[in-house]
Order: sequence, then structure tokens, then C-alpha cells
Amino acid sequence: MGYEDQSWERRKLVIESITSGIPLKADDIQQRFKISRNAIFNDLRVLRLIGINVRIVDGYITNPDPDAGRIIREITFPPEYREAGVAILSYFARVLEQKCPEAGARVSIVQDGNTVRLQIETNKGDRQTIERTLSDYGKVVTGELLPTQFYSDPAAVTELSNKLEITKMELRLKEQNFLTYQNHSERRMNELAGQVAGLMSLVGSQLTTVQTLSQALTSLASSERLSPAVAKALDAITKLVSSKKSSESEARLHQALHVIHAEDAGFFARLKGSASNIAHSVAGNLATPWVVAAINAFPK
Repeated sequence: MGYEDQSWERRKLVIESITSGIPLKADDIQQRFKISRNAIFNDLRVLRLIGINVRIVDGYITNPDPDAGRIIREITFPPEYREAGVAILSYFARVLEQKCPEAGARVSIVQDGNTVRLQIETNKGDRQTIERTLSDYGKVVTGELLPTQFYSDPAAVTELSNKLEITKMELRLKEQNFLTYQNHSERRMNELAGQVAGLMSLVGSQLTTVQTLSQALTSLASSERLSPAVAKALDAITKLVSSKKSSESEARLHQALHVIHAEDAGFFARLKGSASNIAHSVAGNLATPWVVAAINAFPK
């Protein structure tokens, strides 16, 4: 295992420990990875740089953050999406009642104009389960998972399917008011379909937690028909994920992004969306945050 791979494995282990509430001894990491205490201090420093408040207290790695049991997803909606988006986010409280009744999690929705925040208060030990449930719910919203794959209870499947269909119908009716004066009915229907798909993609992608940039790129590539030039550029980015930041690696990354942007603007937008999700996830690709940051900073 290379140095960067080992660093990622150590940091991933720390994150899993603080999110699950299971104590982790610093000495255990030293022995497992055969590293010095300074290497652990460096790992914790990197985690703090990206917003994870983690320390060694009495020999144990811990997160003194009082918000460690809070999961937050924040989405800024176009005005015409907001009401339907709030309905989808709010329904997650019902999902938790059905799938994780023992967790006792509390779900709240906070609105500030067109920005909507989903807040989930939970015990540290239940966080990973709820994160996975939230991620899978996002996949159902985008259509990546069927309700029958999400639930085993037929009644819950029906309820969720009806909820999503009602939300889509409400959005279609609202959009029809905007498109009443369009001359061509076919164009109206195409725009309506695009609006509904856009909402589901926006909400679902923000709920789904992507564990690493490599996984995100692999998922994107497997679901798209890419031109040879774009596929080659994406392969170059995938290789850079495991590299250290340098002027040469930055230049190669920007060259690959330029190719993708010029060849396939739609795919480039989806690539930036995946990178944005990772940047807001504590389980993002901590070994190479510079790659994620560079993709997010690249002009649209």
C-alpha cells in the first residue's frame, strides 16, 4: 500500500470511529500501520483543516464537537422547485420512522428564502446507519434505486412511491402555469419532464453520500457513454486522485478538465456536482482534497 493510500485508510478509520462513537486508541493506529505518533498528529491536522474537530484525549482519538451527532444537508432551490423540494426532504422523517425506529432521530427543516436545510439530530452510535439510509433515500429520489429495493415492506413501498409521484404531479401542475402561453405542446411536455428530472436530480444528489472521488468518477463513467477524448481525460483525473499536489499534477488536472468541458458540457456539470457533494461530506476523499477543490473551482 502506498503512502497516500495508507494515509487515506488511517483517516477513514478515524472518521468511522468518531461517527460511530466507538473509542479508538492512538496506540492501536500506531501498531496497526507501524507509524510514529507524529504521523497521527499530521492525520488529525489534515482532518481539522477540512472542518472535522478531532483530538487525542487521554490516549483516545475523539471529536469534542457538540454537533458530532448532527447530520445536515443544505440545498438552494430555484423558486419553482422549493415547495416540492421541501416535501421530499420532509418525508425523510417518515423514512426514519419506518427503517430506523430504534434510533430516535429528530428531523427538522429550516428555510431561509430559497435555501432549505435538513437537520437530523441523532446519537453518535446511530450516525452511520442514518447516513446510509439518507444516502439510499437520495438514490431512490434520483431513480438509481427502486422503492422495492429500498423497502421490504410492501405498504412502505406503496407509500413512498405515492409520495414521490404526488410530488412530481404537483411540480408538473405548477410548471404548467409558467408554460401556459407556450405555443407548442410538445415543447411544453419536454420542458415539464426536464423540470421534474432536474428537481429529483438536485435533491437526490445532495442526499447521497459519495465515499471517495474515485468511486464518484467510476460511477459517472459507468453510467455515461463517453467520447474517447472525455474517457481519456477522466482516466487521467482518476489517476491524479492518488497523487500529491504539485505544479505538474495541477497542470495535468486542468488540462483534463479543459478537455471534458470542451467536449461534453453536460458531463462536466455532473462531474462538478459530484465533486461538490464530496466537498460537503466528512467522508470525502481526504487523501487528495486538492483534486476536489480544483474541480469545484474550475469555471463552468
